[in-house]
Amino acid sequence: MLDTKKIGEQIVTLRKEKGLTADKLSEILEISPQAVSKWETGKNLPETSILPKLAEVLGCSVDEMLKPKNLHLNNKSMNHRLILIEGIPGSGKTLLSEKLANHISRNYIKANLWHEGGYHPANLIDWTAIVPLAELGKIVAAYPDYEEKIRENMYIDGDYAILFTKFHIPKKDRGLLDLMGRHGMGRRFELYTSLHINKWRKFAKIKNDNDNPKKDEITIFECAYLQEHIESLMMWMERSETEIIDYMKKLIDAVISLNPLLIYLQQKDVRETIKRVSESKLHEDGWAERVSAMYETAPYGKTHNLKGFDGIVEFFTKKKEIDYTVINELPIKTIFIDNDDYDWDAVWQKMKEEIDIELKSI
Repeated sequence: MLDTKKIGEQIVTLRKEKGLTADKLSEILEISPQAVSKWETGKNLPETSILPKLAEVLGCSVDEMLKPKNLHLNNKSMNHRLILIEGIPGSGKTLLSEKLANHISRNYIKANLWHEGGYHPANLIDWTAIVPLAELGKIVAAYPDYEEKIRENMYIDGDYAILFTKFHIPKKDRGLLDLMGRHGMGRRFELYTSLHINKWRKFAKIKNDNDNPKKDEITIFECAYLQEHIESLMMWMERSETEIIDYMKKLIDAVISLNPLLIYLQQKDVRETIKRVSESKLHEDGWAERVSAMYETAPYGKTHNLKGFDGIVEFFTKKKEIDYTVINELPIKTIFIDNDDYDWDAVWQKMKEEIDIELKSI
């Protein structure tokens, strides 16, 4: 009997070796992207009539594709140069991502960790303003003392300046922050997703540049994929589950050449996990109150009548469901690690074992 999961993994690997995205493969084969996704996730096998053309595009024989053990793959192509650490708040992402970066750097190759909340080489979520170039000059003219700081924290994409706005602004100039706030992501879904996918593509392009001395190093993103994107798309833009899944797949396609590995820290009890976060010494007093107040006034919160601590739990319960739906659609490897007992040492040992298996070919 054919192993659909292994065949799916084989198709993903061969596609990556050819530098093709899933969408590009579907275009070449003149089929739907959904069909390719079902092959790569092991849900369906390619139809017999399409196998010869698929094998030709992927540079192998039909037999090699359907019997993965017959194909000798280049170990280097299997290395993960991007690792995504995800899970709901309180699942241990920050602590474990730091341990992971240190372990990889000591035992394999240099690993560069990017936490959530600060400047990021691929992410646009936090503290970002999308300003039309025509408006940028007006902002600089109105606040000339900040011109250098603004230009240090921005880049240009087409007709827009993308500003990272998380720098100190005294009370007397709060109008500047309010002005840039009006250019926040808000509900501009199409513009936001276009610019964001472009940034992830540019990140992969820079990473793949043969002249880049850090080309083979591993990059670790904490919360930069599922948590920040889905939370923003749900809470502030109120996008449908279908739109979210489609966008998340495109984002992964933008960096597929880096062979991303997703590590998902699972917590079965959302309420208990969020409770522990709110009581943790790592968070200042009033965390739950501030988060609930923010969620209550957000578009999704108003639509779904989210209130107080229960509203936070309700939101993250729904978001976790969408996390799993997205993961099931992705053509990349995912490692699930349970942390129901909140035993960080045990979870780290499990993560270390899994990552050692993945990186042993380096």
